[in-house]
Amino acid sequence: SLGIPYIYEAMLLFLESHVHSSPRLFETKVSGWRVSGLSKVLDEYQEVPPGSDPPVVAATLNLALRMLPEPLLTYEAYHAFLSAARLPDLAERQATVKGLLRDLPLEHKPTLRRLMHLLWKACHHPQSPKKEEGREGGRGVGHGQQQHHRASSHTLAPIFCRSLLRSYLPEVPQQHQQHQQQLQQQQQQQVLSLPPSTVDPPEAVALTQELIDRYPSYFHELRDDGAAKAQALQMKIQRLSAIVDSSKQLAEGEKDPECLALFKTLFAFLARVE
Repeated sequence: SLGIPYIYEAMLLFLESHVHSSPRLFETKVSGWRVSGLSKVLDEYQEVPPGSDPPVVAATLNLALRMLPEPLLTYEAYHAFLSAARLPDLAERQATVKGLLRDLPLEHKPTLRRLMHLLWKACHHPQSPKKEEGREGGRGVGHGQQQHHRASSHTLAPIFCRSLLRSYLPEVPQQHQQHQQQLQQQQQQQVLSLPPSTVDPPEAVALTQELIDRYPSYFHELRDDGAAKAQALQMKIQRLSAIVDSSKQLAEGEKDPECLALFKTLFAFLARVE
């Protein structure tokens, strides 16, 4: 997809293909060495190896998002999003959050939208039908049911909250120091579980849950806005291609203000998606 870094795109596509068939995809604890190994393969080959364990890919994606130098909802908008989450009126809260989402940097929007679509999809896949055993002779009816675990936004929000929204210099209250020590012990044992973090403000967790639950409301408009910008950019690139294919010499092209403006637009776009 336009604007999504290739490695993130590869992991998202892989998880989308397994989201309905892998129970507890995002909740399974994963060994740190497995995540480290997959990260090295992704760095080298730029794709998810066939046969990869879906929970390992999910943990790797979550960790990669947490290690971004700038969270998807940005440090600058951190307090604005928390303030919006505190608004009691749903209509006012939605309008405020939508405005903040529109103001996010262009390069953040495609990855954010695809991630939230994945989480929304995990919470809304259909349940498997019941399977019943028939009568055999004089035996009674045995009822069997094959069920798949369906994720809930209540469970996923604390897991992915920090991947979306975090403060540049988070303050750790005294009562959470023991929790931090437990996390450090887990890391020393090479167990990467990415559990719900109690140092995240409840407003941040609630906002993440609402973004998952109301994905169609919040992100379809964002998608349409991104599609319109992509179409405008494509028209500019087509215009640039027409100029290059024309009989103009390079020196004449350099003097053409429109040509120079189109080149600048193209280079700026390539810099954003690299």
